[in-house]
Amino acid sequence: MMCRDLPEVGVVLLPSSHAENRRALEAMLSRRLFFTPWPDPVPEPAAILCNNSGRRIIGFSFVWTFVEAGGRKPAFRMMNVGSSSSQLDMLTGNDPGEHFNYIAAGSRRLLTPGQMHGDNFDVLPPPARGGGFSGAGGGARDTDERALESVTLDFVILDDGLFAGPDESGHFEMLVEELDRIHDVSAAAVELLQEGKTAGAVFDLLHSHMDRQPPSLRVPHVTRSVLPMFAQWSAGQLGRLSREDLILWFARYAQPGKFHLRRV
Repeated sequence: MMCRDLPEVGVVLLPSSHAENRRALEAMLSRRLFFTPWPDPVPEPAAILCNNSGRRIIGFSFVWTFVEAGGRKPAFRMMNVGSSSSQLDMLTGNDPGEHFNYIAAGSRRLLTPGQMHGDNFDVLPPPARGGGFSGAGGGARDTDERALESVTLDFVILDDGLFAGPDESGHFEMLVEELDRIHDVSAAAVELLQEGKTAGAVFDLLHSHMDRQPPSLRVPHVTRSVLPMFAQWSAGQLGRLSREDLILWFARYAQPGKFHLRRV
């Protein structure tokens, strides 16, 4: 299996053939995870992701490429952008300060076809409750009819806003657009609420942004991820919070962000 990683930013993949892979894997498997257990047995081939960037990885995308008996090469993408509210907070400059939904500096993950295993408590003290990104992905498997050819780290997003990788999917441009729209939608929601408009009016504003692939996108071949999640998450607050608290809720996302995406 070929591994294509990002050593220029310190995020590397150790394939099964790498001399350090076996030692690193033994150390990983000796530690109990907080949620899903390690796969048993560990399928071959498997790779180990090492976050040597010195920063938290808050977003990523991998592409697994297989070779079928007839020569066809199907690909399977595993991406976590738009996977959680705490990740959205980090992307909008509202860092929740949790141990969850990112890959800590120095932490490692086991990558098997279409899946990721591990948590941050190989480098952080465990909290009272479980967590720390123990698993992700699913759906792609090595079978008798196809073999895994490569795993490519298409992009990573570090907690200082650095976006690194070939980004063959074009997600950088899409994500910048989505974060800009979250700011604009939040400012519009604050204005509606301050003018005395109803929660229904705010819902109408949010509803137009819940579609993951509307025809108006500037990046038509990429599906939106964080803006629909923000719209749906915010809509859920409308029947729960008072008008004053809703204004505070949207004002958090209407402020100029402390987090700015940038390419290497």
